[in-house]
Amino acid sequence: MLKKLKWHLHRWKVMKHPWEDVYRIKQQIQFRIFDRFASQFVPKGKNVSFIGGSFHSYTKDSFKNFTHDQGLLKKLKLFNVTIEDLYKVNKWRKDYKNNIESEIQFAHSINKDDYNETGESKYVFEISRLHHLPVLAANFFSTENAEILNVIRNHIHEWVQQNPYLKSIHWKSGIEVAIRGINLTFTHLILSQKLQKDDPILKEISLLNFLQAQFIRNHLSLYSSSNNHLVAELAGLFILCIFYRFPGSERWKEIAFRKLLKEMEEQVYADGFDKEQSTRYHAAKLNSFLTALLIARENKIIIEEKYWEIIEKMTDVLFTLKNTDGFIMETGDNDNSQLLYDYTDEKFDLYGSLILSGAIIFNRFEWLFQYNHFDFRNYILLGKDGFQKYQELIQNPIACKEKSRYFPSAGYCLFNEDGSKLLFDMGPIGFEPLSAHGHADCLGFLLEIKNFPYLVDCGTYQYHEKYKKWRDYFRGTASHNSITIDGKSQAEGKGKMMWNIKPDIIHNAFMDTDKIIFCEGAHNGFVKQGIPVIHARKIEYIKGTLCYYVNDNLEGKGNHEGCFFLHVNPTLNKISLENNYLYLFKNQHQVLIIENKLFKDAELIYGTENNPSVEGWYSPSYDKKIPTWTLKLKFSFTGNFFMQTRIDFSKS
Repeated sequence: MLKKLKWHLHRWKVMKHPWEDVYRIKQQIQFRIFDRFASQFVPKGKNVSFIGGSFHSYTKDSFKNFTHDQGLLKKLKLFNVTIEDLYKVNKWRKDYKNNIESEIQFAHSINKDDYNETGESKYVFEISRLHHLPVLAANFFSTENAEILNVIRNHIHEWVQQNPYLKSIHWKSGIEVAIRGINLTFTHLILSQKLQKDDPILKEISLLNFLQAQFIRNHLSLYSSSNNHLVAELAGLFILCIFYRFPGSERWKEIAFRKLLKEMEEQVYADGFDKEQSTRYHAAKLNSFLTALLIARENKIIIEEKYWEIIEKMTDVLFTLKNTDGFIMETGDNDNSQLLYDYTDEKFDLYGSLILSGAIIFNRFEWLFQYNHFDFRNYILLGKDGFQKYQELIQNPIACKEKSRYFPSAGYCLFNEDGSKLLFDMGPIGFEPLSAHGHADCLGFLLEIKNFPYLVDCGTYQYHEKYKKWRDYFRGTASHNSITIDGKSQAEGKGKMMWNIKPDIIHNAFMDTDKIIFCEGAHNGFVKQGIPVIHARKIEYIKGTLCYYVNDNLEGKGNHEGCFFLHVNPTLNKISLENNYLYLFKNQHQVLIIENKLFKDAELIYGTENNPSVEGWYSPSYDKKIPTWTLKLKFSFTGNFFMQTRIDFSKS
């Protein structure tokens, strides 16, 4: 109880007063009175009709590239669990990892973070986003296989029966309702071109989507909750109101789209980076924005050019961070979020798919150089015209010349020189006020040489309260290529999705000349926690030398213990620490050499399940962690301290 009260107190402190106080009071009235009443008297939706909007029509031949055999369609990868026969899934409140199924009860009485009650909610939510249904619908369209149609019918009917309106865990989160609504809408769109309009399954989808639209409009994530959740909710509500007609749909279509455009300006920096400081959530928001704008364009809704410019800038950010081998420099949280995608497609990559969309929309020939795979998502959104445009563009792909870039609003500096890429983070740790999906990674950096990542961000791993020590580690400073002081991260968290004390960037600079490029920044995160130490870091590269210099300055008072971390790619062939040198071997011919005069006192930590230490782990995707090597250098200092690390990639 005391822990919960403390959380609410910290949450209240970051709220925007007094307007958010009013909103939260209204929210509680909605939850405790209106929703409880509505759960007893479910709207019948008699006046709901599917109008289809103006969007792409599909043909049997158009889906031939996305038709799969039954074995492939039956297998669903769900984070760290594989469902071998998706067709037999018939429990829609179940956590398929831990075999825990929540009860039917009033939604706001459910604690989704209570493991014993609901299991791991990410697993419960993910399968009920119903990503698989548009894919199955497309396969039924092209093959007319009755078994596939029966699976779709059964899944939707069972889901509706097991999740009465406002009486299950699936009526708690607006973003989940919105993503499910979008997938059901495209399922309806595809099936409507094959089935009679009065088919029972189409009527069932219409009623469910009507209820989902009602839910979203009454449960928008506003004020301090308005991050990627609000973006997905507005996109979902807009799309539902485009494709379905019901009382109030026209009004809510206009409201949702207007608010969505406002959020594009509110949540994206002028240089194109999403303010959540997370590569994956940047992509998730871009996915929501772009899906909504493409549908709006097809329905003759006027969109100012400045919003397409935001889309182009956001796409360019992904292109800048990605390499031609498919690796992208990831920062912040990653929960593998999707919107529309083919779950059977092993080649599918959300980042590449979004870049491909941008290449087609904005005629950016050079963007095709990274991802040459016209996937299901792009076909659904861009149609046959988009595919024809893609075929024209790939006739003359253009390799983009490497170029270093500085993003002053977001605080990122990308060194892109002589076959190397180094991303230096000098920005805030997330979208105010919660910074929920940002990590305490100020002044951290990532490094790849010739498309191979040597120094990495350790990832996210888990959100659930059950894994609190791992959540704290993976988003803390110690899991990034940066420095802690006196055992403290540069930010203090209060809850798994909230930073209470956050560093301010008190200085940053960038210079790029014919001979040298450097970036430098400083933060006061330790000072704000009562530790009188300012951390300043400067990274410089003298062009043509194949060497980076990382200069750390600690300006402090009194005695302190610092800790310098480097986290390496777990796929490296070999790693060794000898005196002042750290050797990272990709193979016997390619080695990265990192030199620091203090490395003789450093240790290499490799993650093991029996080791109580959380260091030495890397998370390539949500709910998956694998051991890796972490260099940990402890050092003591009094007052000011300087340290230089030299990174030589001449033999890489």
